[in-house]
Amino acid sequence: MNYEVIFGPKAEEVYESLPLSILDEFDKQIDRLAANPPAVAVPGKFPYPPNRMIFHFDLKDFDEQTWYFGHSSPNTNVGR
Repeated sequence: MNYEVIFGPKAEEVYESLPLSILDEFDKQIDRLAANPPAVAVPGKFPYPPNRMIFHFDLKDFDEQTWYFGHSSPNTNVGR
C-alpha cells in the first residue's frame, strides 16, 4: 500500500534549496518511505521520543558534502 508524502511549508523550503546533484536520490528515498513505511523505519532512540518510528538516510553531493535527512512519526501512524 503506497502512501502520499506531503511536505509542509518548511520542508518545501528546504527541498527547494537542496543541490540538484542529490534531488533524484532524495526523491527515490521518499518514494521508498511512501511505498512501505514499516519496512524502512526503525524504532526511535534519543534524541527522538521512544514512541516514534524514524526514517533516516544520508546523501553525498558532487562536492562530497554529506546531507543527513530524518523523519519521525508516531508508532500509531506507521503501517496504517
